Amino acid sequence: MKISMQTADLTLQQRRAEIAQLTAEFESKNGPVQTTDIIWRGATPPNWNGALVTDGTAKRGAENSAINQQVLQQYATAPCLTELAKALGISVSSLSKRAGRLGISRDKARKINNHTNNQRSTQRLTKTAELLEAGQPVETIAEKLDISPRLVRHYRQQLESMQEAA
Repeated sequence: MKISMQTADLTLQQRRAEIAQLTAEFESKNGPVQTTDIIWRGATPPNWNGALVTDGTAKRGAENSAINQQVLQQYATAPCLTELAKALGISVSSLSKRAGRLGISRDKARKINNHTNNQRSTQRLTKTAELLEAGQPVETIAEKLDISPRLVRHYRQQLESMQEAA
């Protein structure tokens, strides 16, 4: 079914006349019609989901930016991620995620050698070596260092393999 432009124009004019008549009837009963703009714009810019940005949101954004700057500066060379996360007031997983988003990776040497557990293990290994050289039995060394006899034997094996390699 084809509609000519003249027919469409007549239909449009009829609809407009109907709307004008209905509007006149409404205004006679209820008073004048008040209209507002379809789009209302607030004083503050919208954020990504269309909600208005509040002062709290802006404050959190500034805090996150400051944390990100500290992560950029300290993450790669931090001796312990747990301590860095505590200092920043965030969790270790959040710290790692932020670093990933910022494209930062850990310095492998720092990651391996400067962690507090590795330092403590190195100290125990050194002390175990000294006590083994002094001829102390495994159980006595374990009691002195407050570790298990199994760990003392493990350290002894490590020391023997290090001596063989040298």
